[in-house]
Amino acid sequence: MKRRLVLAMSPSQPSEKDVRDLITNITTLSECLPESVPLASMEDKIYRVMTGEEGEGIWHTFNRRFDAVFGQDCRDEQGRLHYLRRGKFGMGTVCNYLKKMDLTTGDIPFNLMVDKLQRLCDEIVHLQYVVFVASETHLNTSYHIVTLSQPPNR
Repeated sequence: MKRRLVLAMSPSQPSEKDVRDLITNITTLSECLPESVPLASMEDKIYRVMTGEEGEGIWHTFNRRFDAVFGQDCRDEQGRLHYLRRGKFGMGTVCNYLKKMDLTTGDIPFNLMVDKLQRLCDEIVHLQYVVFVASETHLNTSYHIVTLSQPPNR
């Protein structure tokens, strides 16, 4: 299946399409989270919050859930989101929730929603990049080039 990532949004106010594009990006990127990201269970905060009670409306529910799991106060000493988890009960649950949201209600501040979604997207990209760079570094340091001053005896 061919996947695409949208790298730039329209320069004007964010729209429903911009939000949908970010949700698509998050979903695509979440499917490739590295094994260094813990696998979620039904006991993890990410699952409990994302499947918890609904708020007064779509925006209220989204805002409360994202602040509880991905807010600025949910970062560790290195600035990473410490409740982010991979798998069915982690980002799989988040992506299912996002894809089912009705964005046509008219009472959603897309600019605020885009900010929260973009921060999550950036975090997932960071996690993948760190693992990729670490893997590349590991691969590069595991090869040793030996220069012989004389050809080996045969």
